[in-house]
Amino acid sequence: MRCSCKLFLVMACLAVASVALAGSLERLSASEVHSFLTTTQKPIVILDVRTPKEYAAGHIRGALLYDYYDEGFERKLSLLPKNVTYVVYCAVGFRSLRAARFLQKMSNDVIHMDGGIKEWKRLEYPVVK
Repeated sequence: MRCSCKLFLVMACLAVASVALAGSLERLSASEVHSFLTTTQKPIVILDVRTPKEYAAGHIRGALLYDYYDEGFERKLSLLPKNVTYVVYCAVGFRSLRAARFLQKMSNDVIHMDGGIKEWKRLEYPVVK
């Protein structure tokens, strides 16, 4: 009986620890993302979750548009491959944070860019139109 209680406590602690670890999302500043994108050897997909109009006004080179307001947005995200790291951004960070958390919940490797494209542009990093 005593052994089962200890085993239960150990299992409970492991469960709590795994939930805590799963809950932490990697959040990087625009300058950290810029550095990461220029130095990493990992396969990366950059997701811009703004509207098509916002995307057309300027986006990070190579970013794929996944409009946060599209019907079926989460379904589209759930179809993305799991063998890459996703860098997610929007205008300032609200939509992209929600999208990044959804991707993370689907067992993807995700980096959220805090400050969004607004911060990226403020730092004068390149955008394409």
